[in-house]
Amino acid sequence: MFQSMTFTSIAVASMILVSDVNANGKWEKHGKEDGIIVYTTGYPQSKVPLVKAVTVVNAPSDKVWQYITQSMEIDGLKDRRTLDTCGRGCDYVYVRMGNWMITDRYYVIKVNWSVSDKEGHPQYFRRWSKTSERKPAGTKGVPVRSIRGSWTLTPIDNGKRTRITYINHLDLGGNVPPLLFSRGFVSNAYDLLRNIRKNA
Repeated sequence: MFQSMTFTSIAVASMILVSDVNANGKWEKHGKEDGIIVYTTGYPQSKVPLVKAVTVVNAPSDKVWQYITQSMEIDGLKDRRTLDTCGRGCDYVYVRMGNWMITDRYYVIKVNWSVSDKEGHPQYFRRWSKTSERKPAGTKGVPVRSIRGSWTLTPIDNGKRTRITYINHLDLGGNVPPLLFSRGFVSNAYDLLRNIRKNA
């Protein structure tokens, strides 16, 4: 049985993975747990930081990709649908999420992804960010203030293992205290990658 993600991991509710996201300054090391290193930096006009987590998984990149996109459970996900395409490797995705603690949140993200060859093995990239280019499928709840992130799955050791770089920012907006949410948001990065290492 797959481990369910916490509510703060809902930024990956669209099951999207990908490349780097520019930070608003210098990355500061938050800590290291179970081989997972987490960094934080500021994000423009938000008290919630941009988080970067890095680890190595003992599985090939295509298997890690398959787990994240097809098998990983997302707690709190109520609706997710592709609204439209925006070219090759590009989609507009609507997401609504929530739990008993807060009012539902919704957003539309623009998702870009690609696969490239790295020494004969697939390297996966995906990037997402909030967009106003498409209207949401529904407006029940509160729109998130900002969301942006990326995944990079890089094959190493002749394709036998994968280096994961996960970057994410999610500001729920509304009446959720940003400083309180930030603590859970940062700690969730460890849980997310720990779950992938265990199950991929």
